[in-house]
Amino acid sequence: MSNTTNPYVSVIERSYVSIVTYRDDRKAGYIGWTLHWDGDPHSEPSDGDAPAVYYLVETSSQQYSEEYGEPTYGTQVWRIEGKEVTHDAWFAWSSDDPVKAVKELCDVYVVAGEDGSPAIPPVDPDSLRVVRAIDSSYCYLVYTDMRDTETYSAGPDFVKHAPDAIVMLANAVRLLAFHVERVRDEWQSREELRGIRDDMEDLIYTIKGRR
Repeated sequence: MSNTTNPYVSVIERSYVSIVTYRDDRKAGYIGWTLHWDGDPHSEPSDGDAPAVYYLVETSSQQYSEEYGEPTYGTQVWRIEGKEVTHDAWFAWSSDDPVKAVKELCDVYVVAGEDGSPAIPPVDPDSLRVVRAIDSSYCYLVYTDMRDTETYSAGPDFVKHAPDAIVMLANAVRLLAFHVERVRDEWQSREELRGIRDDMEDLIYTIKGRR
């Protein structure tokens, strides 16, 4: 991916689209996204520079709400991996912050979904980049900028000098697994697991020296 340009994002119907995402309310239709990861709208769209995982967000998406019993403006978010939508959700609230939608999606799938969808690893909001579509005020690409992600070696030197927080992290993982096995079928478990997840995130960022 280019270090000097942002990806070029468009949602106008074209002869070629990179990916099509369907809204939760199928009657609300779909969005065809064209993504030029090299930033050049005249180049051939390619996934060669695409990150392994990225998110697409529509911050003002009118869909039928079972909660309100009528069409409501909310936020739709899709998680993309390997050119496929792996997870998606529509929230009955609108926000100008697409990163919030990404984090909410991860919260929903902090554990595996009842439909068999696997859990989503947490994201570091500080590492996410946001690019708005050039032809929409509500459609966004959200992805992790690898230039902002530090790489750590798991070799002997790292283990030798690892802080005590590593042990705390390992214990937190064990605690998380315990909660999954003990109360995974209870709604209360999702709230408990989210709290544990947030504690683990803070610990990871502390270890990385980012907070």
